[in-house]
Amino acid sequence: MHLISAGDQMKSQEIAEWVMKCQHPSGGFGGSINHDPHMLYTLSAVQILAILDRMELIDKDKVRSIRHATLTQRGLMCSGCTGGGVRGRAAEGGRVVCGG
Repeated sequence: MHLISAGDQMKSQEIAEWVMKCQHPSGGFGGSINHDPHMLYTLSAVQILAILDRMELIDKDKVRSIRHATLTQRGLMCSGCTGGGVRGRAAEGGRVVCGG
């Protein structure tokens, strides 16, 4: 909105409230309300709240917990491991089965 000189038209409070409704009990954020959390959506949520200068809304420990929850025993990051599915990629291009 700022890029098109319409930043004053953003409803910052409503946007921040909606973003916070997308937070999952695990700490991460989903792409919408009641969606599974994912690292990319979590990053986007944090960036949106930073742009809106509403970082005080973020429970940093809770958000940090999703990063730890998505690391496998081999130290690989899985994208959205909430149901134990095959969702990650190993550095050599293989698939990783996430346990959490």
